[in-house]
Amino acid sequence: MENKEAIAKLLSKETKLKEAEILEILEAPKEAELGDFAFPCFKLSAILKKNPVEIAKQLEKEFKSKEAKNNLEKVEAKGPYLNFFLNKNNLIEDILENINENYGSSKEGKGKKIVIDFSGPNIGKPMHVGHIRSTIIGDSLIRCYNFLGYNTIGINYLGDVGLHIGKLIVAYELWLDKKALKENPVKELLRLYVLFCEKEKSEISEGQDSEEEFADNEWTNKAREKLKLIELGDKTAHKIW
Repeated sequence: MENKEAIAKLLSKETKLKEAEILEILEAPKEAELGDFAFPCFKLSAILKKNPVEIAKQLEKEFKSKEAKNNLEKVEAKGPYLNFFLNKNNLIEDILENINENYGSSKEGKGKKIVIDFSGPNIGKPMHVGHIRSTIIGDSLIRCYNFLGYNTIGINYLGDVGLHIGKLIVAYELWLDKKALKENPVKELLRLYVLFCEKEKSEISEGQDSEEEFADNEWTNKAREKLKLIELGDKTAHKIW
């Protein structure tokens, strides 16, 4: 932001436009090779009654002798735009001199709340790389927003109710190995989940499309019944969940 304001100040001296006016139209080019900031000369064209391309070329000449003084690598006219390239070495040196553990922090989020919904692993399966990716991204976002002063709340639907829970409850009641559950809960839950899915798929006939597959599947219906019992407050189903 400081660099943008500095460029706006320089342009204001050369064009007689107010800094606020320049800041409104000064933009960051979509392509890196076009510089760090671009000043469209259309507004000046209307004021000076000149072609914006000519204005950009004239401004380029005015800035050429002042590049080094203003920490600019170069200033280049590109059509109706005047493109500014920052001196990266000076910029890096300035950052390194001022950086500390609070660098980049702010109070922009003061009094504001943000909720991050992330991760959400299935409790019947081990976490895999997809879960880790989501978890790291969510955790990083929470840390970033906290650093900017927001009251950030992370939500993780661990143990959320869904058909997969109904499937696990059916499998739990039919095939649970209590010793295995005690030794390695996730491994045993995965075994139960896989076993249920195998039973479920055994009921699928050849030629059924994806919508028909589980529409009247005996095992899928068993899971739906358990899910309904949870929703109705059944104590046994709720305890297993």
